[in-house]
Amino acid sequence: MKYDLVGYHLGSLEAQQQAEVEAALVDDPQLRQQLEMLIERLRPLEACRFVEPPAGLAQRASDAVGETAEPVTLRDRMFSSGGRSWSDRSRWSMIDSLFAVGLVLVLALLLFPAVLNSRYMAKIRSCQDNLRQIGSAMQSYSDSNHGYFPVIQGGGKMSMAGAYAPILAAGGYIDGNQLVYCPAVQNEIGWETVVPLTEDWIAEASRVELDHIVSRLSGNYGYNPGYVRDGRYQPHRNLQRGYFPVVADLPGRVGSQRVSSNHGGLGQNVLFEDGSVRFLRDAQTMINDMLYLSERGRMELGRNPDDSVIVEGHVRVPPVVFVGQ
Repeated sequence: MKYDLVGYHLGSLEAQQQAEVEAALVDDPQLRQQLEMLIERLRPLEACRFVEPPAGLAQRASDAVGETAEPVTLRDRMFSSGGRSWSDRSRWSMIDSLFAVGLVLVLALLLFPAVLNSRYMAKIRSCQDNLRQIGSAMQSYSDSNHGYFPVIQGGGKMSMAGAYAPILAAGGYIDGNQLVYCPAVQNEIGWETVVPLTEDWIAEASRVELDHIVSRLSGNYGYNPGYVRDGRYQPHRNLQRGYFPVVADLPGRVGSQRVSSNHGGLGQNVLFEDGSVRFLRDAQTMINDMLYLSERGRMELGRNPDDSVIVEGHVRVPPVVFVGQ
């Protein structure tokens, strides 16, 4: 079966088609390789894919066409006494029509990229607003918890990175709305809310219910829950580092850098420890730290306090230990 990888990469497919390609990429290594090759070949065009046209370009194009066109109207041609035949008058009428159509097409080509860019940038800004609110919630949490970001209690059914969102919701730091869903991602079942998870509810949940929860636990974002030292999990302290990522768009499924597919594979929004949010084209920070990979080059929790790794919600977290306390 053939899949529209170009449409998938550009995010222009219907929600059902997008989901079908996602599922096929999981099961088909050759298809993932084809997508990765496509992304690499299109990468040189990314810089000009969403750009504003030069100021006044539409007006200058219209003026240029007007200067070169013959200043004779259709009415002059129809009622002139030049002795021309009806076929001549019809021929000029068609030329006038083609000129009008061509002018409309030129204007459409000039304006369409601007419309696309406006929508694209609006979704990026909405995503950044979500992350800033999550950042404010995490700041409040750390202020109330001895400087630590949310601590995931290891060993239980929900001892995984995606528990970040329910922990914040349970503490009242976020109100359980759409904050954890990126506005740029199509969601065929509509917006969902983050429900605080209690031990009793988890204990009574069936395996199917838990699998459903885990698959949607962290929404469209990944989290940096901490690092592992000597086989024990240690949560991060809030040190207000402007280069240290704590939340970002989910990592992608293909590519050496795992660039997120949330924004068409063109980059990802990243929330840093100091509360700032930036859109990064590549999946690495300003100090060349890989966003989704540990210092060992793996999709896993960090290996030390300075190893920042954004992981998917299903990544398991070992039992917690507070180093130095």
